[in-house]
Amino acid sequence: MASSNTTPANPAHTTQQKGDAGHSTVLEERFDPDAMLACLAHPGIDTATKERLKMMHKKRRDGNGLCVTYKKNNKKGYGRLYADKGLSLQMVPSDIRNALCSRLVHDVDMANAHPNFELHLAKKHGWVCDQLQRLCCNREQVLQEMQNAYGIDRTAAKVVLLKLLYLGGLPLDHRNAKALEGLECGEINSFEAPGSSSSSTYTYLEELQAELRTLASNIAAQYPEHAKEAARQRAATKKTSGHPLATAVSLVVGDLENRALLAMKRELEVQGRCVTTLVYDGLHVMRLEGETQLPAELLMACETAIQRDTGAAIKLAQKPMETTLQLDGLRQEDNSGNCCTTCMLALLRHAKQNRLIRMWGEVWEPVPGTICAYQPAADGSADEHPLRSYINSVLADTPSYYEKVGTTQNTLVTFLEQYQHKDFPMVIAPNRDLLSFANGVYVLPEDRFISNDDAEATHIQSSGGIARHHIPMEFTGSTDTPKFDKLVTYQLDDGAAYAWFLTLLGRMQYRVGQLDN
Repeated sequence: MASSNTTPANPAHTTQQKGDAGHSTVLEERFDPDAMLACLAHPGIDTATKERLKMMHKKRRDGNGLCVTYKKNNKKGYGRLYADKGLSLQMVPSDIRNALCSRLVHDVDMANAHPNFELHLAKKHGWVCDQLQRLCCNREQVLQEMQNAYGIDRTAAKVVLLKLLYLGGLPLDHRNAKALEGLECGEINSFEAPGSSSSSTYTYLEELQAELRTLASNIAAQYPEHAKEAARQRAATKKTSGHPLATAVSLVVGDLENRALLAMKRELEVQGRCVTTLVYDGLHVMRLEGETQLPAELLMACETAIQRDTGAAIKLAQKPMETTLQLDGLRQEDNSGNCCTTCMLALLRHAKQNRLIRMWGEVWEPVPGTICAYQPAADGSADEHPLRSYINSVLADTPSYYEKVGTTQNTLVTFLEQYQHKDFPMVIAPNRDLLSFANGVYVLPEDRFISNDDAEATHIQSSGGIARHHIPMEFTGSTDTPKFDKLVTYQLDDGAAYAWFLTLLGRMQYRVGQLDN
């Protein structure tokens, strides 16, 4: 899978903010477009997620960038920033998000963010929280104790703690995280797991639960506006499940997380780095060429910025961007059972090698020896659909193409008709300001001719300029047209009418309003 450009052009910017937290920010998210195509062809990704990915792929710009606005999801501006309209890597499952971004960005995360921010609030206001302090300082030890006491795995233990932090609870009579995640938050009545004799003597979670609920009451009393907004949200959604104070705590902690993220973002940008995506309590940072890890001193500078802005001592960690998706396998012939991506990449390679473009439902190729003139590519018969003809021509020697040729061809036609790609540009219309000649290009608004040998010709070619018409003659600046003159003067005997006719003929070369006063 070819990685995209990793130069941090710093496309991110932050909009007008209110207070320290900030109500919105705009980022240009980055993903690997080739990985996106592989995900769209992957049989293990559900339909709903693929629809979201298709929309993201369609709306991206500059090859692999997607402009995303992050906003608070309530009018008061409390809590986290969420991607507006949901077309964002933030809303994509982490397994897929990692597959899309791992070659482009670093994933920086606030370690154990929620409990650490709650502990910060407790210390700030003088509330004693010994059990929460133990969890924040010795999280791995607590997780191991839970596994030993209740016969559950580490993932399930983490789910239990997450439920407790949101003021819920679970009877631990299930042995896997999937079952635990499906249960509603409720009172912790019993922690005895089948076959476990030690669970009855392990009381830490009961003590932690009681402490967290007292802390939630204190937070709601200390931050009444957040509590009011939480109550309004519950009433508006008619929510009856979960603890009534959980939303208030979430809004207060979300504010702190948001301030911490924006502090990180500002510090990274001061250091010349580009932030591309906000992912709840973490963010993505563009990699530099050849970089595998963010420098430790950069993470420390961000930690200092967070403490300066929030008062909380938060540790940052760079997470490995692991994925279970085998995208590279989709790029090998006959290896995935789905050849669409293999065929797509073959088309893209062919198009890039031959400087092809897509325009008006056809494939166009450069006119040999010209800067920016194109002509319809001659593939197959005139009666055949031009895109299908092109696909059949390029993939004629690709065995996997013929396994499910009808389905594969339809998918490829849809791709060529609807999706932009830097290696096979889709041009809406040619540039009406350019006229191509055998020896160069004439720029109409500037009344200027650029020779094929001119250095500027390379720039026009690389910038994707497509001439609206090609005249297979050399441009000389002035050409006699005796036959044309004879025909027109015969029809228009009046000299003034002839002059006006020539004026209007020249005027036809320009758009309305282009040269008008």
